[in-house]
Amino acid sequence: MALVLPVIPLSLPCPDGTIINLPTKADLVNAIAKIGDIPSQLKVYLVTNASEITAEAREQIEKIIKEVEDFMDKLANIASPYWDKGTVRNWGKEAREAIEELLQEFHIYIPVKIMELISKIIPVSFTVTLLGISIDVLKILTKEEQTNIKIQIGAKVDTFYALIPDEYKLFDGEFGIECNEWKAKVIWKYLKSEIMDWVTNSIFKLFDKLIGKFEDIWKALKLPSLPALFSFDLGALINLWKAQAKAKFGEKTKEYREYIINKLESLKIAGFDILAIIGSKVELTVQSLEDKINEIISDFRDFIINWKKKLLFDWVKIVEKFFKAIGLGKIFDFINLTFCDLLKLVGFPQSIDISLPKNV
Repeated sequence: MALVLPVIPLSLPCPDGTIINLPTKADLVNAIAKIGDIPSQLKVYLVTNASEITAEAREQIEKIIKEVEDFMDKLANIASPYWDKGTVRNWGKEAREAIEELLQEFHIYIPVKIMELISKIIPVSFTVTLLGISIDVLKILTKEEQTNIKIQIGAKVDTFYALIPDEYKLFDGEFGIECNEWKAKVIWKYLKSEIMDWVTNSIFKLFDKLIGKFEDIWKALKLPSLPALFSFDLGALINLWKAQAKAKFGEKTKEYREYIINKLESLKIAGFDILAIIGSKVELTVQSLEDKINEIISDFRDFIINWKKKLLFDWVKIVEKFFKAIGLGKIFDFINLTFCDLLKLVGFPQSIDISLPKNV
């Protein structure tokens, strides 16, 4: 029985969005997940067709499995610390979480670099305390600092977990799964979201201070005022849905989880639903309902923060001549940086060095 192997593309998609037009994750995640699924598909084939496979074909299939697994491990090592190898390997889930982390990094990196430029003109604080952890946003971009904080979280999961809002608590048994490893990831991702929010709010305040410092230039240019910061209380909405689901179906039921998912999938924020936010449907071979809830909530939470930043930087583009007049024209180098540029900076591969035969 001939086995037709999936076609692997020669390159990985490289999302080209900036912090203004908001890059999405779906195409890149799906491409990596598709490759990561190949070893398990082939292993199933070997088991189900054991009596019909020749020794030569088995050897060839096992060679393919190793080649793909080596590529995925190489990809995971390159993307470290963003790619966290799970205790039980699920490359699709690992890839999705890595790209999500890299997107968060992108939305922290750009504002922080702009804050550094502004710090040459006015004082800027780069330190914030979140979940009881003192964070230097200049250091948080390093592998060493991220590893250090993850170790702190892993050592006291329950302590840090108690500090995040109830509406963002997952994998604690409410939706059927309890897992400290995944709770630690929820904490870390929430912390990164809070850093994203803090740098956006800091940039807003710094822009206001710059207008005050260079008031004569600002008035002479007759430019539009700073926009009001966008806000949306996602947590209150989630808590409302949970109360409704509990009243209808009780807790820890399949219906309870499906009710929350349906509400999340039908939600629109600033005219965007979840598929528009992530680019398209993320196709994972295995995904629990709870993981799906966690993914959608995280994507919406980050989108709200990033939409606030997008509106702020839309304004920055409009008042570009003010920033150039006060010696901050270089901020536009960072504003125009794409997610694809960041992936190249961290060494994320653009090509795929796997060559599979058409069939075995």
